Amino acid sequence: LEFDVIPSTACGVASIAVFDNVPRSVSEDIPFTVRMRDCFGNDQTEGGLSQLRAEAIHAGSPAVPCTVSDRLNGHYDMTFAASVVGRYNVFVYLNDALVGDSPYSVTIAAGLAFGPFSFAAGDGLRSGVAGEMEYMVVRARDNGKNDVTVGGATVRAFMTRHADSFSDNVDSATVSFTDNNDGTYSGAYNTTISGDYSLFVRLGSYDILGSPFALLVHPTVIGSATNIDMTGVDETAPVAGVPIQLIVHAKDIYGNQKTQGGDQITVNMTHVASESS
Repeated sequence: LEFDVIPSTACGVASIAVFDNVPRSVSEDIPFTVRMRDCFGNDQTEGGLSQLRAEAIHAGSPAVPCTVSDRLNGHYDMTFAASVVGRYNVFVYLNDALVGDSPYSVTIAAGLAFGPFSFAAGDGLRSGVAGEMEYMVVRARDNGKNDVTVGGATVRAFMTRHADSFSDNVDSATVSFTDNNDGTYSGAYNTTISGDYSLFVRLGSYDILGSPFALLVHPTVIGSATNIDMTGVDETAPVAGVPIQLIVHAKDIYGNQKTQGGDQITVNMTHVASESS
């Protein structure tokens, strides 16, 4: 006598949910499979359980319902969309009774770094001094505004000086970044040319929040005794007893015209005796 023994009625406690070991992020759907069994541990071979459902819960956030796809062989594929990083507890129910070892714990990481939601901080974004190192830090975020905690993104910056800026020198500034491998990138630059700049900071192919930044590079306080301009001297010969008006334009050691006072200016006039006839 031969006969087939089929599984008994599906039993939530004896069933299991299986998650893969692939790291998941908020930029993708999170998949898992529920394998239904009877109370004796036998795998179900047919589908049709309309009472099977699941939800994922992150602390402080509303429950996220899972989609269910019946394979019709006792297995049910489920997915949920994570909107924030952190640990989710996944509850699987059959007729409102917990399935298997529910809740299952799933940790969701941030997605790929996304320029438009990333930002920067540091005094070097807004002001600087010619000849001095200036600094900034870029914080990478994903497209859900979650902080990225790994490195690997391409961060770059460039500075353009406004045409009406108060230095006639040619811009030679470069900005370099160091990947801190924690989602932050330390930037530094040193320009010897003062003036108003636009500082563009990009992560990948996109500007970060606030870019371009309005940047003012001040002349250094260190003056130059040999690099000054002096105007106001008439082309005609001065007349004895009549005051001579001179305008001295002080510059720093890099040739930038200084914009503040405080320098001590000394003008020495030497009389050159004319040759007697």
